[in-house]
Order: sequence, then structure tokens, then C-alpha cells
Amino acid sequence: MPALHRPPILRLRWFHATQGFGMSVPTAPNLPPALQQLRLRAGPLVFAWMAAIAAIHLLFLLAVGLLHSGAALQVYDDWLALSPGNLLQGRVWTLATYVLLHDLRDIWHIVGNLLGLWFFGPAAVRGLGQRRTLRMLVAAAVVGGLLQVGWQFVAGRNAPIVGSSAAVLALLATFAWQQPDAEIRLFFAIPVRSRYLVPIVLGLDLLMVLSGSPIALAAHLGGVAVAWWMVRAGGNWRVAQAHLLALLGGKSRKGARFQVIDGGKRPDRPNKWDVN
Repeated sequence: MPALHRPPILRLRWFHATQGFGMSVPTAPNLPPALQQLRLRAGPLVFAWMAAIAAIHLLFLLAVGLLHSGAALQVYDDWLALSPGNLLQGRVWTLATYVLLHDLRDIWHIVGNLLGLWFFGPAAVRGLGQRRTLRMLVAAAVVGGLLQVGWQFVAGRNAPIVGSSAAVLALLATFAWQQPDAEIRLFFAIPVRSRYLVPIVLGLDLLMVLSGSPIALAAHLGGVAVAWWMVRAGGNWRVAQAHLLALLGGKSRKGARFQVIDGGKRPDRPNKWDVN
């Protein structure tokens, strides 16, 4: 039976946004009143993500923690968790499934990520819209996962990678850059402007890595990078793709290199935009 590894952990339980970001959400009459209120506050997208995380975590806690099922543990480690070994064996779907898993031996791992989704998810949806937020979350999960796998491959490690931390960091960074003057209660007590939130969180991550904690720092950096990429593009996915193509030196069908002019027009073609 494979051993139960201790996956990377992100603890965001210290952050609380004091500014509200309510939105109009259609009701779901089949939900109990308490879950209905949670869905109204979080929004359909964030609520669905949180519900999926909680349900899957409870399922594996029951199967692995209480029933001690070796088959369930093997599914967790080898078929759903992300790792260099799993990718080398062609299990590319783990780039999507790992974000729905959390450390079965540390309750604060899932609690921290659920709080991060709860505090910062609605603000991102309000600023970007549900579809763009979902694209950003998926991109953050994939980019963060690939960066962490690359780091572990270079370091010669094959530990499972689980958790929504890369996506949560993307939401946190989006909030910080869209609402730089919003007040955040650090440790639920110390008032901090959100513009300082990203360096504080990454600094804490670095300190925890240096102290030996299994923090997926590369995944967190990937989530922040995706958020910066999307915020720089104004939440426009097409513009974000154009920025990426320009950065990678992409060329059009006619062989011209992509060039993105933010908020302006090309000097040699004053009547046309580079990117719509």
C-alpha cells in the first residue's frame, strides 16, 4: 500500500477582507437555507468550487482516514494528485484534479484554501466576470502545477502535489491589484492595505520553505503570475493571449511579430488597433 505523503500546504487563514463584495445571484431552491446563503454570498462559481473541494475531501477522509482503504489511497496518490511521476506516466488530467484534493492529515490546509476562496473569490468574479475568473483559475492551476512539477523534477523529488493554493493566490493577487486600498486584517487583527498582501504572502511562503515546511512555492508564484497576466490585460482573455504571444516572440501568418500596444495605437498605423 502506498504511503500517505504530506503534500504542500498553504495557510491563508490569517487574512480577512473587511470590505464587502456582494452580488446578485439567482437562487437555488433545492439547497438548504444555510447553503443558499453561502451560495448567495460566494456566487455560483466560487460556491461550486468550494463545494467540490469539501465533498471530495470528506470522501477521502472517510475512505482513507476511517476505512483505511488502500485502493482509495492509491487513487488519491497515483490518479488524482499531481507529481512528476504521474505526468511522466501520461496522467495529464492530474493538472486539473490536484486542485480538488487537500492534505488528509492537516485540516488547516483545506480550511485555509476555503477561506481564501471565500474572501477573495467574489471580488475577482465581480471584477472579471464568472467566465474570465474560471479561465484564470484553470490557467493558474495548470501553470502553478507545471512550475511546481518542474521544480520537483529538478530537485529530484516525486511527492504528490495537492491543493487549490495556486488558484487561491491568483484570486488574492487579483483582489490586491484591483482593490489596492482595501483593508485586510492580517491575522484577523492587524490592518494592512491589500497592495502589500502579495509580497507579504510570498515572503511568508519563502520563510516557511526555508524552515522546511512543504509549501508549494513555485505553484504559488505561478498563480500570482497568471493573475498579473490577466489583470495587465484588463481581464480580456484575447488581450492576455496576445501579451503571451508577444512575450514568446510569436508571429502572425504573414510572418510579422506580435506587438501589443496597451491603450493606444501603433504609430505607423494610426487608424487600427493591434488587439481588439
